[in-house]
Amino acid sequence: MTPAYAMGATLITVLGLVGLRVPIAFALILGAVTGLLFIYGWYPGEAFDPEAALRPMMSVLADVPFQFVHSYELSTIPLYQAAEKSFPHFIRRDSIAWSFVRGR
Repeated sequence: MTPAYAMGATLITVLGLVGLRVPIAFALILGAVTGLLFIYGWYPGEAFDPEAALRPMMSVLADVPFQFVHSYELSTIPLYQAAEKSFPHFIRRDSIAWSFVRGR
């Protein structure tokens, strides 16, 4: 199966599920599973083999959310919020940090 067909199957799956009023998050997850299943399970010139697609599909589905959640950019947001609640005297309006944020 070519990537274009896999993309089409994924798009049809997502739009069909959204049309059936399935929540968008679940529709996108099932669409991703469908696309990965087609990409990894259907090699050119061979029959569809879902067992061959299971291990790489589960590897991708386990690794990508972990990488997204543990990114540095997303971990800094709670740190700033925790610092504001724990050390409010550092983030006063007349402090150096506040003047840096305000641009003065």
